Amino acid sequence: MSVVILDASALLAALMGETGCELAAGQIAGAVMCAVNYSEVLKRLTQAGMANDLVTTTLAGLGFRVIDLDGRRAEIAASLWHDTKDFGLSLADRCCLSLAVVNGGRVLTAEIAMAKTALPIEVILVRHRSASDPMKH
Repeated sequence: MSVVILDASALLAALMGETGCELAAGQIAGAVMCAVNYSEVLKRLTQAGMANDLVTTTLAGLGFRVIDLDGRRAEIAASLWHDTKDFGLSLADRCCLSLAVVNGGRVLTAEIAMAKTALPIEVILVRHRSASDPMKH
């Protein structure tokens, strides 16, 4: 089975009890996350009022690994802009996808737009959609 790559939205769904939290929570241990997405999670949790030390302690205990955005992954994230610009993907979204390109694996996200791209990356949505809107790309 391929590694799960966590998008910030999937981890936040699990941590904040949002729709899709059960699916997301079951995939966290053993997953990987790009450092850019990790930073986004840290920011969002501190914005929600959690103390910095509580945030880092909580995240450290979840069993996922943070992968640095190195030069190769940064170049790939930039190159993905052309293929994703019509879907409004952010830099963090493209960094998450670049991790899938370089490291392999499937992306777990709550961002519907990530599943709508024509990229050859498996994207699993944590939120259930209607039958006409597929959960996987």
